[in-house]
Amino acid sequence: MAIPVPSTRVAKFENGPRVFTNVTGRVSAVRWLDNGEELAFTHDAASGLLCFHATGYPYGDNFVVRVAVISG
Repeated sequence: MAIPVPSTRVAKFENGPRVFTNVTGRVSAVRWLDNGEELAFTHDAASGLLCFHATGYPYGDNFVVRVAVISG
């Protein structure tokens, strides 16, 4: 089950934290759609804050959008 994230922003193509707000549903996993890699995350449902550590492309740089799937 994917959880809709109402507040998003476009980030640079770098490793590092990505922060989202208004995520009040249960989050049990975050992973990249392209390779299934599980991402480390922190979630506080009470405040709606979700932060996950985005990893870079293992196959080099590219300007394609990566999609992270948030499972509840």
